[in-house]
This record gives sequence, structure tokens and C-alpha cells, in this order.
Amino acid sequence: MVDHRGIGVVDVLYRVSTRGQESEGESLFNQSREVEEKWAAPHGIRVRRRIEVAESGKSALRLVGNAFVFNRRAQYTDLIVEYQSMPESARPDAIVIDWVDRWSRNVLEYSGLIAAFRMLGIRLLAIGDGLDLTDPRNDLVAHIRAAVGQEQVRIIKEKVCESRRSRRERGKWQGGSCPDGYRTHDPSCPGLKAVTKETPDGKRRTVKVRACDCPQTVLRRDPAREATIICIWQLLETSALSWQAMADELQTKGLCRPDGKAYGWHDLYRLGENPHYAGVMTSDRWVRDQHDSSKIKRRRPLREQNLKKDTDCILDPYVSEEVFWNIYERRYNKHTRNLSRSKHGSVSELTGILYCPKCDRPMSSFYGQSSKKTGHGNPRLSPIKKYIYMWCSKAQGATPTCSNRQRVRVERFSRALVDRLAATTRMSDAAILAALKLRQSQGSLRDLETEHKRLTRDIELADAARHTLTKLLVAQTMTQAEFEQEIFQHRRDKSVAESRLRVVEAQLSQQRAQPDFGKARYTIEWLAERWTDLTVAERAEALRILVERVTYEPNGSVNPDTIEIVSYGRAFVEPAFTGTVSQRASHG
Repeated sequence: MVDHRGIGVVDVLYRVSTRGQESEGESLFNQSREVEEKWAAPHGIRVRRRIEVAESGKSALRLVGNAFVFNRRAQYTDLIVEYQSMPESARPDAIVIDWVDRWSRNVLEYSGLIAAFRMLGIRLLAIGDGLDLTDPRNDLVAHIRAAVGQEQVRIIKEKVCESRRSRRERGKWQGGSCPDGYRTHDPSCPGLKAVTKETPDGKRRTVKVRACDCPQTVLRRDPAREATIICIWQLLETSALSWQAMADELQTKGLCRPDGKAYGWHDLYRLGENPHYAGVMTSDRWVRDQHDSSKIKRRRPLREQNLKKDTDCILDPYVSEEVFWNIYERRYNKHTRNLSRSKHGSVSELTGILYCPKCDRPMSSFYGQSSKKTGHGNPRLSPIKKYIYMWCSKAQGATPTCSNRQRVRVERFSRALVDRLAATTRMSDAAILAALKLRQSQGSLRDLETEHKRLTRDIELADAARHTLTKLLVAQTMTQAEFEQEIFQHRRDKSVAESRLRVVEAQLSQQRAQPDFGKARYTIEWLAERWTDLTVAERAEALRILVERVTYEPNGSVNPDTIEIVSYGRAFVEPAFTGTVSQRASHG
């Protein structure tokens, strides 16, 4: 029994683990009955404030260095900060909870929690357990109760993980939020319905419940989102626009996310790389690389995951596997969404596409900063500015191997390149076709075939290297550390070769057809209009759709006439795609 002597005013904390429990009200009612009706009222104790929290019991604080930080739950943080800031006479005599696990289910957290309340001079009472947690005589019992709650959390977590693992092995939906465009209800089912319930405390609350017995392990199309998802996949399949331009086009058509907000380019990127839209289930999505750090969790490349076609789990996918992989190969190899402007200017929108006119190698970025003093020696009053330049790294240093020492301002060159592309929109289709020279020469084809043979040979050598290295390890001619390092190097080289081999094979097998120059014109006009508003990543992604390789006349001024486009991007050279998405949309 809790000693109530000296307690006149208390604050009461009620916590439930989920919003569902909060809407039902039963757990909150039971806690209120035990604390207020059966304990506080009979002893004449006044409840100053009631705090209701709907959060999981996993953690209420975290350990940073040698101090505890209460920032996992806003209500807890505000409560402790409030007690620290108010005078001691204004603080309540005690904080009351029903059971020990209502505050947390972690032994370490309770140690810091009890220490914090002891310093504040406030008692922490668990009425259901009959414990004064701030009493040093109850430390052992409090730790045992918290340890039991912590063990319960571990068991529940293992059961949930095992349930998800079982569903994954059987090719079923594992639960959680469905991908946009899917739901776990039949098309004719209303899904969730609002139900008004009377809780034990006499209040009437409206809660959302399932209106059917549809299996929750099967994904079906959501009628309310189907038109939007079909439109997105049509853009991904046929459009030559950049990610941001596609998001703008969806906004123009009045299509938005389920929460009513406009689509961003990152939303479309995640949606386009999700194989669920092709009816493919995934597992083994994450890996911890022992050569990097066993604590770093990384996402596996999509082709290295366990992919399984399952028509029992996803009955009617939005696209076929062929269309999905065509889109994935076209749009997800450049990884331009991860291109960001680094602080030292080592990355720009021209990185990887601007080549030196002398040595024919990619040029590097750097930044130049305006001086703190003007040319007259007076302090510069205007803000210090940074200017991004491109130069040939082979022309720098003590022993340069290239004679091109010209610096090219990125901002001016990019603007001139966009103007040069804009001039293309005024040409006829025949003139563009003649300028592009789409038919590859025999020399280019021979180069591709030679590269294909070399890459195939490199992959075969990487496969055979493991057997050879294993023999050397058994013969004790190399250490275990050297063996692991060599294996890691061969695995990385093989991955790079396989990635390049897929690109070469696509170029060799691609059927050249009449491109749709209308899409290229639209992309150029959109880019020229919004150039100043775009980020570096968006500029880079749009430029790589239009051009692949650019150079210029050395030792001359930068303008559209001195820029030479060596090879154009897929917006010009790729034929228009026709695929399953359009056919599905036309057939309803």
C-alpha cells in the first residue's frame, strides 16, 4: 500500500499504447477508476492535472553521453521542463501512475527517471503496484517490475517479427501501410466505416473500424486512387520529362497524394522503384556490410533482393514486369536524385557531362570566392560570394598532362547550354534527325562489341577469383584479412562490370526508331522557363535527359555558338514507348 501521508496535490499520468485503445476509452477509464476513485478521493487528495498519452511503452528517454534526455515524448518533456522551471512550492507533491509499465518498460530509463524526480523533490507513485518508486527501499522491486515489462516488449516484438516473416515466406502482404493505389479490401467494399461507441466513462466516441472480413494479407486496387497511379506510371513509361517536371504535370492535372498534398519528385521516385506495382513481392531488403560496419543498415540494390512474383498476394498489378524493368533501367541507373551541391563545389549540374576539348576527359568542379577586399584595397561591403567553375584536372599540378588551363563558369555555361538546346525546338523534325545522326557508325558498334567482350571476361575472372583465393588461404600463403579484402574488391569490381554490361547490352539490342521530338521540345521549354528556380539535382537530372556529353571551343568565350553537343540524351534518341499501362487504362 502506498503511503499517502504528506500528499495533498498530485498530477496523474494516463498512458495507452495505441490510438485504438485511446478511442475505445476502456484502458483510460480503468486507470482513472483505480487512481482517482479508489485512491485519491478516499484520502482527500486533489488531482491538479490529468495527462493523457497515447504512445508505445518502448522508450520515454534516451541516454546521451552521461546524461538522460527526455525528448521521445512531447508530453513527458514538457512535464519535466515545467517542473524544473517552476518554484519548489508550486510543484505537485507527487506524480501518480496506475502501473509501473505505464511510464516506460525499460530498466535503464527508470533509473534516470527516478533520479530526475528525486532531484526535483517529487514522489513518483505506482498505485496498482503499491510502490513509491522514488523511495530507495523500493529500488529493487521497481527494477524487477520494469525488467518484466521490458521482457514483455521483447517477446511481443519477436512474435510480430515471426508473423511477418511467415507471411513473407508464404508470399503474403506483411501488414503495415499499403502502397499508394492499393488497399486490403475488395473494390466493392467501403473499407473503413465510422462507428459511434459508448465508452465505460459514459462518453460517446466515433472510431474507424473495418467494415468487412476481407483478408488483410492480399493487396487490391484502391478505386479512389487507381486513376492517379495509372497516370503516374504512364508518365514514368512514356515521358522524357525530369522527375520534378512530372510532379508539376500531375499538379496541373489536379492529381495529388492521398493526404491532399502535391506530389514531389521524391514521391514519384520512391513509387517508381517499388516492384509491388508489378506484382512482385520483396524480401531481404536490408544488409549490414561487415567490411563497412556491422552497425550500418543499408538497402540492397533491387536486383540483389529476393524478388518473387505472387498473383495470390497482388491480384491485379498496375504494370507488367517487363514494363517495370524497362522503366527501372531507363530511370534508375544515373542516381541523379542523390546529386547535391557540396560545400566545396565538387559537384555541379555539369559534372559527368562536360568534357575537356583537349584531352577528352571529364572536367572537375571547384569554387572560387570573391576576395575580402576590392581592387582598390578597401574592405568589400557586399557579401562574399562563391562561384562554381569547371576545369580539367589533368592540366593542374606540377606536371600537367593537358594544355587546357581554361576555367569555365558553371552558371554561364549551363545557361548557354540551355539556350543552345532551346534553339533546337525551332528546327523541323527532319533537321533534328539529320543533326543527331541517330544511326551509329560501324566503328561505334565495334567499340560496343569489344567492350561487351571485355566486361564478360572481367565478370568470369571475378567469379573464378574466389576459388583461387580460397586455395591460397588453405595453403596459408595469405592471411584471413587479406583474403576478405581481396574478395571484397573482386565483388565490387564484378558489380561495376555487371552494371555497365547491362547498359552495353541495351545499346546493342536497342531498335532505333523515329523519336518523339515533341517530348524533347516540351522538356527544353520547361527547363528554360524554370531554370533559375530548380535545384542542382533537378538541373542535373533534366540535363542528362537531354544531353550525355558536351564540350566547347577552347580559349574562347562561353556562348551557345561555341558549345558542341557530342551526344544527345534519351529524350532525343529513344523511341516512344507503348506499353501495358496505357493498354490497362484504355481497357478499364
